[in-house]
Amino acid sequence: MYSNKGIILASQCDFSSNLSTLGALQIIQDAICIYFGEMGVDEIRLKRDFNSIWVFAKNKIKFFGDLAWNDKFKINCFISSLSAVRMTVDTEVFVGEELKIYAKTEVCVLSLENQKIKPIKSVLTKEVEVVTSKQNFTFDRFDDFEDLEIIKTHKVCCSSIDYCIHTNNIEYFRFILDTYESKFLLEHKLDELQINYVSQTMENDVLDIARNIRGNEYSFEIKNGQNVAVRCKLLFKN
Repeated sequence: MYSNKGIILASQCDFSSNLSTLGALQIIQDAICIYFGEMGVDEIRLKRDFNSIWVFAKNKIKFFGDLAWNDKFKINCFISSLSAVRMTVDTEVFVGEELKIYAKTEVCVLSLENQKIKPIKSVLTKEVEVVTSKQNFTFDRFDDFEDLEIIKTHKVCCSSIDYCIHTNNIEYFRFILDTYESKFLLEHKLDELQINYVSQTMENDVLDIARNIRGNEYSFEIKNGQNVAVRCKLLFKN
């Protein structure tokens, strides 16, 4: 298990002075990357020693309460499941004893030689502990993406590209957030989100962002031509 303490920074906050959804995604991703570093398999070592990269396949986040600018928090990461080719990392964010955010992140290892998924244990340098999750929190099936309407197009620019030379996974959520106006997001609190990463996109790709609304659930699909890159669902509080 990885544990650390931090403070909510101004750069992680939105127009409400609370931790933004992008800020939350960044905190979770950074904690997982540090956790992997402590296990000896961070992205740099994986690329250097195994010609491979970690790929985030799914991310689901539940928001129990706001974190405000300057709030001190504790974050825990632990592996909750491990199969031949997929690993799930759970992340908890506490302020004091109060759970504010809970996340599940599914990752796999992609070979840069042949762009195929490879066994996770082929890159692990030591045994890892699998901890049973205390939360009844599972990934949703995404099998109902129909009747979506394209609402925006976005060209991937250099600022959205990561060290693996593809679009950073957090950037996809930035593209989705930019389909809203700040007034809407001030008036509607996000309850949970799930984002599934289906395929990679690169610099200069032009992406179509399509959406469907059912009550307080918003479904998004990002496509690069005919290829689905990302599917995402946002559930706002009633």
